Amino acid sequence: MKKYKPYLTRVDLVKNQVERERIQEQEAKRKRKQRIQEQNRQNHLRYQEQLRSEMAARYFHSVISAGGDSVFNKYSLALDGTDDFVTFGNMSNFSGATQFTFSGWYNFNSVPARESIFSILVDNNNFFDILMYDALTYVQLKIGGVSQLIRFNSNLFTQGQWSHIVVAYDNTQSTNRTKLKVYIDNVDIYYGVITAITSALPTGTNVVTIGETSRLSGVFLNGNADECAVFNTQLSASDVSSIYNSGVPNDISSLSPLSWWRFEEGSGTTATDSGTGGNDGSIDGATYSTDVPS
Repeated sequence: MKKYKPYLTRVDLVKNQVERERIQEQEAKRKRKQRIQEQNRQNHLRYQEQLRSEMAARYFHSVISAGGDSVFNKYSLALDGTDDFVTFGNMSNFSGATQFTFSGWYNFNSVPARESIFSILVDNNNFFDILMYDALTYVQLKIGGVSQLIRFNSNLFTQGQWSHIVVAYDNTQSTNRTKLKVYIDNVDIYYGVITAITSALPTGTNVVTIGETSRLSGVFLNGNADECAVFNTQLSASDVSSIYNSGVPNDISSLSPLSWWRFEEGSGTTATDSGTGGNDGSIDGATYSTDVPS
């Protein structure tokens, strides 16, 4: 046996070497498998990140091109037509203005009989009203007791459908036709002969309201209001078209609104001013709704 012992030792060594190589190969396979799994995981993470980036880009593009969606515009303000309104207190930055534009989105619960849209009031002899009466659109300007009533076409609104209303005023213009323009859903409503417009907006401490005309008893808005804004300029037709945005409210910050009440708070009694004027409003009775123009 002694003469075979060296051979047996070498056999054991070979067996041990084979076993070590087998173990090393298994370890190498395990490590390769781990590397492949990690590479696959990293590739999947990169794919998910690329997908999220692409979806975010598509979403951003849709918001910019379409003018907004449920994220941009979640809420409107619902008014019951009985005693709901929003008041913005004393807004002296409107006092005596020669240029002015109001823009707002409205959805009437019924064909308007007599309902208030927007009002600037000093007293009963000095005010600026936008209101409905027997389905007609009225703009009434009264300065120093002299009333200037402008009536527009009937059948401009459909019950249960959102409409965009713009009243653009510039007392420095030479003709009535250029001094006062009213747009309904991006259409310039021609009004023909009207009483001569000779005045700037009321001078004094103004009380501004949406959904109520303080000087007329019981005249409120029965419906929803959304994305209301005022400007200290007379907006152009192209500006109005940009705001209307094919029926979906657009981001109007580039137009520098003096006040922009989006009604996006969703709760509470404060209507935050997203414009430059700092004119937060106080909500009286009205509630938030998820019914928005789209």
